[in-house]
Amino acid sequence: MTGQMDWRSCVTWATLVLAVTLGSGLMWQVLAAGPNEVNFDLSAISRVGVLIWAGLYGLMCLSILLGARHALAGLAANPLGVALVAMALLSGAWSDMPGYATYTALQLSILSIFGISAGQQLSMRQVWGAIAIAFSIVVVTSVVFIMLLPSYGIVQSTQNQGAWRGAFLEKNIFGALMVYAVATAAVGAVIMRGRRRSCAIIALAACYALMIPIRAVSAFFVAILVLCALTTLLAARQPRPHAQAALGLGLIVVSATLAGGALFASDILEGLGKDTSLTGRDELWVYARDAIAAHPFLGFGFGSFWDNAGPLGGVDLTRGIDWGPRSAHNVWLETGLQLGLLGIGLLAAFLLQIAKRLWVAVSRGNDPVVFWPCLIVFAHMWIGATESNLFIHQSVYHLLLYLVAGMVSRELGAGAPAGRGERAELARRADFAGMWGIGRRAPPRPQDVGPAGRGGHFEDGT
Repeated sequence: MTGQMDWRSCVTWATLVLAVTLGSGLMWQVLAAGPNEVNFDLSAISRVGVLIWAGLYGLMCLSILLGARHALAGLAANPLGVALVAMALLSGAWSDMPGYATYTALQLSILSIFGISAGQQLSMRQVWGAIAIAFSIVVVTSVVFIMLLPSYGIVQSTQNQGAWRGAFLEKNIFGALMVYAVATAAVGAVIMRGRRRSCAIIALAACYALMIPIRAVSAFFVAILVLCALTTLLAARQPRPHAQAALGLGLIVVSATLAGGALFASDILEGLGKDTSLTGRDELWVYARDAIAAHPFLGFGFGSFWDNAGPLGGVDLTRGIDWGPRSAHNVWLETGLQLGLLGIGLLAAFLLQIAKRLWVAVSRGNDPVVFWPCLIVFAHMWIGATESNLFIHQSVYHLLLYLVAGMVSRELGAGAPAGRGERAELARRADFAGMWGIGRRAPPRPQDVGPAGRGGHFEDGT
């Protein structure tokens, strides 16, 4: 996975693996509490998280400096993503907690710039390989915890007693990560050959099997949709009549699913063991909408809502909800609380730009690894309906979004002739084109595979 990388790229690759594994919360409770603790000290775990992220930010800054050219190219190619982070930095000007808003926004900036820089510096296959290794570590470590340290790996109290949480503090964290592991393993089953493909298929089955004892019903549902999305993408890459049929069938299935879900929502939730309030989220969302209405345009400031003691601030909101939430459990509401309607608009525009570029990349590229960033964004959108997974400092999911932004802008970049590594990528594309029945398409030009930011422009006009 690390072939044809110079030492600077190797540093970026290794930092990416560490960021996804340790940054996800893996083993924080053990580092904070020791091997015999069952009732975790949340303040100690928080301190461990601060130390881990401090180390990760240091490595990210080093990687950004070593790949400054790639970072600048990626930032120039993603002005909407830059504007979103810039707004977070400026939000200290209207926040009631200006120091904390600026502090958390600086962390978000490092995370975002590193994601874009890594996406520009590494090829899609190298990024996919790094994420595959990271999720392998997550799964293996969690299984070890479940088998050898059940007081950690299995929930011992609360309504989720007996559910598997692996090497994480909560089962929902483990379940959400399994969705992205499913996307990574599924693409591996497509792009790998021989024994490696067999390993990817086994890993895919293992991820689905783990979701049953995790009791992550929502995550399991999204994981099924991820596999359906990959099947649709594979069918759409066939000659045009097949692509149109696949797209039409996909739209019918999605429309029927959404319509059925809307009509029978309560029955479906009860059948899945979920209450119709989505574990109290409906009450939280009402409070969040009222809070956004109080600061509609610019919000409360980045990272400033949940500790805000003013009217309709986070302290007032959590006082009215017995389970004490620390996020809105919805990516759009969370963004609105922090940066208002302007922030929501910027995030929506940024996601639409990424989706448009991904569509172009899927249409013109021969290597099926391009499906992986599509599935990551797809999973982001579904999980974001019930979790605050984006635009959060110290968030692996936010890192993955900006990583995808960097990768797809690199994929669509035009400029100088391809180097040795890029010619190797062209050869791999031609190899996989025949295997997946897409060899009728003209191979991509060398300049289409080169990194963005060399004075070129994007095919989609952005």
